[in-house]
Amino acid sequence: MYRRATDSLALEQARRILDETDTDTLSTRVVEMREELRAYADQYGANSPDEAVRAHADIDTGTLTEWRTTRRNLAFAEVALALSAVDDATGAVEAL
Repeated sequence: MYRRATDSLALEQARRILDETDTDTLSTRVVEMREELRAYADQYGANSPDEAVRAHADIDTGTLTEWRTTRRNLAFAEVALALSAVDDATGAVEAL
């Protein structure tokens, strides 16, 4: 059975993000998402949505979904920024 590699999907999503967003905007959004995640952690006394569920925090499913989505989006955005840095470094080397 064929199944796409997670790495391939992450890189594909990162490329899509870079095609649609400039790095300054993306960097700002990464900071915002980190702040959102910090706010969830502070509010529910947990570092992750799963940890909050295990701790029986009073949290609704909509909030859990938003928290998980923000974590996933942050991961993709960070991969996109890293990929952008590699592209910039590679371009600088090629220019020499």
